[in-house]
Amino acid sequence: MHGQRKHHHQHQQDGSAPAFDHAACMRYLHAYDKKTSQTEEKHQVLTAPEVVEFPSFDCSKPGLHAGKAYLEQHGYAVFTNVLSKEEIEKAEELFWDYIEGIPERMGMDLKALQEYLQGGWPRRGEPSTWDTKFWPADPKTGIIWRYGAGQSPFSWYIRTRPKVKAVFSAIWETDDLLTSFDGFNVFRPWQNKPEWRTQPSWYHLDQNAVTKPGFECAQGLVALTAATGATGGLAVVPGSHRRFAAHSAWGELAARQKNHRDFLVLPPGHPALDPAHKDYVRPRLVTCGAGDLCLWDSRTVHCNVPGQWRRRPPPCSATSPPPPPPPPAAARGAARAGEEKGEGGPAPSVPAAAPPAAAA
Repeated sequence: MHGQRKHHHQHQQDGSAPAFDHAACMRYLHAYDKKTSQTEEKHQVLTAPEVVEFPSFDCSKPGLHAGKAYLEQHGYAVFTNVLSKEEIEKAEELFWDYIEGIPERMGMDLKALQEYLQGGWPRRGEPSTWDTKFWPADPKTGIIWRYGAGQSPFSWYIRTRPKVKAVFSAIWETDDLLTSFDGFNVFRPWQNKPEWRTQPSWYHLDQNAVTKPGFECAQGLVALTAATGATGGLAVVPGSHRRFAAHSAWGELAARQKNHRDFLVLPPGHPALDPAHKDYVRPRLVTCGAGDLCLWDSRTVHCNVPGQWRRRPPPCSATSPPPPPPPPAAARGAARAGEEKGEGGPAPSVPAAAPPAAAA
């Protein structure tokens, strides 16, 4: 999800929050497929995130203050238990309500669709139906952005949780918040189905250094399942927001920013991803628990990554156990403080994003 943005009067703003540019993302990932496998495999090894302990923060006043300071210094922060167990269960129900309700909302002929799909439309608790080509998440990123995802009851339920709003309000020091409407993220359990594994390395920025050089957007996701080295999740380059201008101006990236788009992919060899560079910092997996909120500055280099980065999954056989249920979903969204030009004023409530085991 994308985060909240505050209107800074000392900078010229166009009033729009950095929203996830799915078309640009897909163009990059398709180009990625055409590159030599040897180069890309080396790139994946070099950019594999480390799994290490780091501080997390509760939603008490001191915790919010400390978490904000950590976000400012490191470019990311985790706030714990913004959702209760009951809220997580409710969110998971709403996620599957969204998935199962797509055919009806889109006016599809369900009977004809079932015959065409054979296995049927994706349904909760039935992994055999998750293999359909109509699985709504993008296979390369796990992102669901279509079919009203950003305005779904699931997304709004996550955005309007009191502790979610409390965190964003603390970051921006105001209750006047705006949100973008992106969608959410879900990883299917790929250990017995390698084709379900998402793209491992697509580090990018979600902000344009030419038009928005300062802190503009606090992106975020609320995890509905724990994110670990086994599940994958959000990966960031700690502190990279402090080198935002240099990272954005490297090589051909400087010219790309002149189109005023916010989505910017870092190619292999970029200093932020090159261990030989003097300012290199290894990417880090942002591990968290179910119900935690992960925030990151839009200037921070990041992406989502699948679990078990360098381990090849076991071959599927007749004796292989069925795959476990997937992490529910990752809600993406952006919120910002203040009024927004051309978008009709503040959102009904605060923004936030909720993913399962990963988010982009």
